[in-house]
Amino acid sequence: MSKLGSEYLTAYLLTKSARYANYQTELLTQTNFNQEKYLKTIAWELEPIENQIKALQAKSTIEPTNQQLLTMLGQRIKTGEIKNNGSFLYEEDPSGKGKMLFELATGKVEPNKEESK
Repeated sequence: MSKLGSEYLTAYLLTKSARYANYQTELLTQTNFNQEKYLKTIAWELEPIENQIKALQAKSTIEPTNQQLLTMLGQRIKTGEIKNNGSFLYEEDPSGKGKMLFELATGKVEPNKEESK
């Protein structure tokens, strides 16, 4: 680390130690100003923010391409997970009732009429 960067870090850590001492000079003199200690404390403070960023990144997944969607659809039709009656695609629940309908001609998607009651 360059000398200038080290000075900025030292100044920043000094202001952090003042904050940790609740801005009371008598407590500030009692704190043991140690770069390693304050760097660990700063890392601890940043951990919740890092976890929030990771959670948001996990939620914002990249949308699949049309080719990927069609490939996934084909695989699910092949395994029977999605059924095809010629003009509709639908998903079945274990009782055999369709849960969601997809009309191939219009692209309209609607839940099963019985479920919406």
